[in-house]
Parts: sequence; structure tokens; C-alpha cells
Amino acid sequence: MNLLFVIDSLGSGSAQKQLVMLASGMKARGHRVDVLIYHPELDFFEAELTAAGISLIKLEKKTRFGLEILKGLITTINQNSHDVALSYLATPNIYLELSSFFTKRNLRGQPHRSDTRSNCELNL
Repeated sequence: MNLLFVIDSLGSGSAQKQLVMLASGMKARGHRVDVLIYHPELDFFEAELTAAGISLIKLEKKTRFGLEILKGLITTINQNSHDVALSYLATPNIYLELSSFFTKRNLRGQPHRSDTRSNCELNL
């Protein structure tokens, strides 16, 4: 399976950590994994992704809305024929949803919630 993960940066947040863990696990299971970011200066988890052999696609957001990010995401999806795309956090979710109008694939965002314990408890 060809997977694309979309997030704003690889800063030290919980959404970024969740993405890195899932992407690394999928790569270890033999899937092709790409991660697209648009604030490459925040690179806390970059070394971990690189060590796992995950392809990192770095775009730079130059304007407030970031039409260049939307264009880059559309190009990435169309050129790489991703089967699944997951986005983390509000703005990346919007970019992925908007890209679905201009891509050959039907890909959807996955909202990341840091307060999941309020909805579900895991008893070990």
C-alpha cells in the first residue's frame, strides 16, 4: 500500500509523535510511506523518520493561506498514486480535503485529537 501522511511540521507535539509511530510501523510492515510537511524548520522527529527509511516531502508555506501547499499536495498525490492519505491537525485536514477536488483519488483527512482519553479509556 502507498501511504501519505500530511502534517504541518515535525515539531515535538503529540500529533507529530503519533504520526511518526504510525508511519514507522507501516513502513516496517512493508508499505511505501511518504510524509508531507510545510514547516520544515520544525524538525524534532525528522531523524526518526529518516532512520526508518520514510520519504519526507518538504514544502514551504509562504503565504497565510498557503495556496502553494495545496498545489504541492495535489501534485504529490497525482504523481505518486497514494492509496491512502492521513492528515493530522486542522489546517492539514483542510488542505487534504480541498485537494480531493483536484486529484484522481478520493483521499480524506483524519483529525488528531489530543484529548482522546476523555472519550475512551484503555485498560491494560
